[in-house]
Amino acid sequence: MFHYTDQKIKVHGLYCTITLLLRSLINRKARLNNVKISSERIHEKLKGIKEVVNFIENKDGRKKGGKITKSHTLTKMDNIQKKLYEIFNIKNYATF
Repeated sequence: MFHYTDQKIKVHGLYCTITLLLRSLINRKARLNNVKISSERIHEKLKGIKEVVNFIENKDGRKKGGKITKSHTLTKMDNIQKKLYEIFNIKNYATF
């Protein structure tokens, strides 16, 4: 911790407390859904779920430029990641 004023130390403590609470809630929800792995491993598995967005320009000969379409793809997930994806309803946070 590289804070020297009382206020910054208190805010840092608050962030740490909130982080511990969130990790505990995530771990609890995973365990209630029969995913019994450590919170560190849950964090690593969730970090591995990524979304790739490709922007494709459809060129039309009549106009300058064209319409841009987006293509969304999720990275390949293992069984644990698929289960976490469902448990935490990550599809609601995806952009597609």
